[in-house]
Amino acid sequence: MSDFIIENNILKKYTGPGGDVVVPDGVDEIADDAFRGCEQLTNIRLPDSVVVIGDGAFSGCRHLTGIAMPGVIVIGSCAFWKCIHLTDVAIPDGAAEIGEEAFSGCTRLTHIALPDSVSEIGVGAFRECMSLTDITLPAGLTGIRDDVFWRCERLLHVTFPASLTRIGKQAFYGCKQLTDVVLPDSVTRIGKGAFAGCEGLMRITLPAGLTTIDYEEIGGCSPQTVYWPGRGNINWWALKNAHCIIFPHVSPAIHPFFGMPPYSHAAVRGFLRAPEQYTDAAIRAEYTRCAIGARNEFLPEIFAEDRVSALRFYAEQSAITAENFDPDYLTPATAVHAAECTAFLLEWRHRHLPEAGMEPEKEWTM
Repeated sequence: MSDFIIENNILKKYTGPGGDVVVPDGVDEIADDAFRGCEQLTNIRLPDSVVVIGDGAFSGCRHLTGIAMPGVIVIGSCAFWKCIHLTDVAIPDGAAEIGEEAFSGCTRLTHIALPDSVSEIGVGAFRECMSLTDITLPAGLTGIRDDVFWRCERLLHVTFPASLTRIGKQAFYGCKQLTDVVLPDSVTRIGKGAFAGCEGLMRITLPAGLTTIDYEEIGGCSPQTVYWPGRGNINWWALKNAHCIIFPHVSPAIHPFFGMPPYSHAAVRGFLRAPEQYTDAAIRAEYTRCAIGARNEFLPEIFAEDRVSALRFYAEQSAITAENFDPDYLTPATAVHAAECTAFLLEWRHRHLPEAGMEPEKEWTM
């Protein structure tokens, strides 16, 4: 008796005991729910003729560890839902569509290869794939739908294609080990909470094509550094937890009565880390004024990080003088063993401070 119920080249139902299964040649489609709940299924090989895997086809096959699907074009919704022992999947060249929650709950899935032929990845397709560490998205993909990588807690790196224009809501929610995100300039829309819960995110580079930065775009994550080369409207509250903001084409948000709020400090901190990127004369002048005005607040961290480029900026702005050289610069730099800053300051003293017995000038530049 056959283990397969096949009608019109569609495998309607598997009735066998499980184990390693080879689907016979000539089958074009695996029907919806055909293997659903077959907990003893461990491995399956599909013939080249199979082009469609239906919705829920292997859902709940808890002991499935591998699948060969060389000719598949469409993978249906929940096709491999909660196949918790599936570890490695190769989507074949020519595949076009991965349905909603297709691999959701595959908690041991560590690697999946997505060919450039894939143009559609459904909502929550890799939701809670908690062992997935690296993903390269297809070259022609234009959108990442909602929840696609929701709580992929070990995801370390994502390569985004230049074709991408939108990222859905909570697409990377809870990706706790994601540290560096570089979005291509083609992206114009980022959904609400797309990177919420990304607790380890250190740096995010926002696309120049983004015209608005609001709380919905990046709220809910607290990257140490935010870089945006674009121009547009900003809800600074969305950046309230950022430590360093590098926006070369945007003036710092200075409140006329309350002065510099925390996000403005972060913006000036970003300017001090990359002043060469601020090429607009008016914007650069505004940041320069703020940086000099808050000099005593920033110097301790400059010395702690031994960031000589920021120190060089202050020298160029005549903020190092004969009077403040020792108390504000050299003494605190040597106290925290800031080797590069100390070397720069000693060279500055050698060049600019007069010999003993000569009247010092008040301000000097490098």
